[in-house]
Amino acid sequence: LNLPYKINGKSTLIGQIDQTKNKYKLTARVPEIISGKNTFENFSLLIDNFEKSLQLTSRMQMKTQKNTINWYLLSSASADSVSANMGWQNNSNITVAGEVQTLTKFTQKSGKINAHTFVKPTQIIINDSIWNVRKSDLIWKPDSSIAINNFRFESKNQFIHINGIASANASDSMLVDMNDLDLEYIFGLINVKGIQIGGRATGKMSLHNVLKEPIYLANLNVKGFSLNKHFIGDAVLGTSWNKTNKWRSEEHT
Repeated sequence: LNLPYKINGKSTLIGQIDQTKNKYKLTARVPEIISGKNTFENFSLLIDNFEKSLQLTSRMQMKTQKNTINWYLLSSASADSVSANMGWQNNSNITVAGEVQTLTKFTQKSGKINAHTFVKPTQIIINDSIWNVRKSDLIWKPDSSIAINNFRFESKNQFIHINGIASANASDSMLVDMNDLDLEYIFGLINVKGIQIGGRATGKMSLHNVLKEPIYLANLNVKGFSLNKHFIGDAVLGTSWNKTNKWRSEEHT
């Protein structure tokens, strides 16, 4: 079938339907799924309806070169709302674990669907450090734009705070406010290959026209800036946008 993944072992898919009681149930189990360099083991999925709501439970283990991460997803859908609880935890000495909880409500206006996601406060542990996900909400509109209201991710004096609208409209923008953010830590999380940037960043960044031709304007101070483990010094990064000629200038000191 030319699928972008490979399934190993004996997989099972079992379904049950009881029309007299309006009940149904679906259970799936897959011993191993290989997609590229990623291996997922003991994948399980359970879908059933209970008291006029649809329940979904899924679990699996993701194997990496360094450790194994256990994942789970618990979700429930009823009427116009969907709640989701996704969590993960690794098995190594340095803890990486966390949980994200959301509640999404759907509304229909002029034949188009809008979604409003409420992010509940939770905690995430990254390399044994505790990070707090604060209460926030996101509004998903039919034109694919996303309004982000008061998203805040913080650990002690480090934080990243996001407000604004991500869209294909140049008049919409997102403001990213950060304080004492460990860049080496962040670049390690997003796994950028070939380059390592270190230092503590404080300042503001605005992003415009995010979903079409992104423009970023920044004013950041970086203490102890380093590149590929080589210390350079303190740095100031500033960018500006020339609306007439449509080019961005950057200043580095």
